[in-house]
Amino acid sequence: MNKQINFKIQALIFVLFLISLDAYNLYNIPLQWVGLAFLSLFLITNLKFIETRLNSISYIFVAILFLPILFEIISDNSLLSNLTYQLRIFNFVTFLIAFYASLSIFQNINNKIFINYLEKYLVLISLLAIYIFFSQIYDLYEPIRNRSNTSFRGSFTTQTTFWPYEPHRAMSTFREPVLFISYMVPLSLILFFEKNKINLFTIFTISLALGLSRSDLIRIYVFLGLVLYFIIGIYKKYFEIRKALPLVLILLFSLISIKECAVNPSSQECQDLNVVSDVRVISFEGIDNVTEVDIDRSNTLSYLTSGNINFIGQGFSSISKNFQNYITEDINKEMYLTNRVLPKYLNNRYQAQNFGTGDYPTIFYPRNTQSLFVNLLDTFGILPLLIISLSLFIFVLRRKQARIIEFIFLAAFFFIIPIEEFNALTGLILGYGYTILIRKQTIE
Repeated sequence: MNKQINFKIQALIFVLFLISLDAYNLYNIPLQWVGLAFLSLFLITNLKFIETRLNSISYIFVAILFLPILFEIISDNSLLSNLTYQLRIFNFVTFLIAFYASLSIFQNINNKIFINYLEKYLVLISLLAIYIFFSQIYDLYEPIRNRSNTSFRGSFTTQTTFWPYEPHRAMSTFREPVLFISYMVPLSLILFFEKNKINLFTIFTISLALGLSRSDLIRIYVFLGLVLYFIIGIYKKYFEIRKALPLVLILLFSLISIKECAVNPSSQECQDLNVVSDVRVISFEGIDNVTEVDIDRSNTLSYLTSGNINFIGQGFSSISKNFQNYITEDINKEMYLTNRVLPKYLNNRYQAQNFGTGDYPTIFYPRNTQSLFVNLLDTFGILPLLIISLSLFIFVLRRKQARIIEFIFLAAFFFIIPIEEFNALTGLILGYGYTILIRKQTIE
């Protein structure tokens, strides 16, 4: 029995490793997709061994969630043949399965053994991230990144691993630094929340890897975490240093500025661009623009406050159409008015030409909201979100435990990263987090 349990833990860690290989393909198939598929299969095959305590209210809630999707499919049957729509349904269904399975799957798996495996795995990924960080600076060997599609305006763009005029950023085996932290932070939080005795090497290594990503999102998040633990400390009249220390280190390490062309001016990329070497090789900087909002997030915030969202819920296909119509409204008007007043011979001669100064590529390359909250609000409506928020609020008022606050803090991370959908990994993390933080299946 112990061998079987250990095999399940090892299989789960291996699947997490496959999911971390975001920047690599195998025969044009992203390895991350393979990992997510295996994770879904692993959880589905273990469902028959699980006893859950979900009552009829939970099933009714899930049924309410699927009502907008059901009405959407009834109104347009052709959606079922759309690959993107199929993928969104698959991601959401596997999220529910993963969350459902995670509530009780660790009753049959020793939590202490699992968290020890998770600690070793996160240290390995962090060391790999640190190595890749310096290998990109000093032109050392790293596995060839053969997966593209990093740009929202193109399908054949290459991955950026070189910042000529900005500090280098850790991205590990992911396509972008923000994807790296989106994967690592929630898993690291579970480790920091649960294991009472973590050696300083583990804390330092994971914190350094996350900090070197230099992500503004992680700076804001860990700062809020420190404020949260300060408030909890005042309320409980003692501070949990072991939980706050990683957040402090991540924040400090995120301010380290290492410019590739300063430490390695002989790099071929620096020479090709003729980048002038910076005198400040290593410095602490980069907090002046943390609160700046780029054009993509600005569009999302504007859409959220514009009143265009239907709070009843319109299904999976609604968000892409509604958001695209919103951000291209002014451009379409400009195109219409500009072409309307053009001389007739210009309209005949340049019928395919766009006149004006608008952001016309937006029309041909639809943008994403990069917001899970906006996607959920448009897809399922406001009622499910109110039910979940009210349930957590009641939990906090009744139990008044820091563990519940920690779960809310963990779940909130998924709403600030630019990932728009739930998937099996999200379900596993939230389900396991709920199990150990709210259902009190903690490690002794």
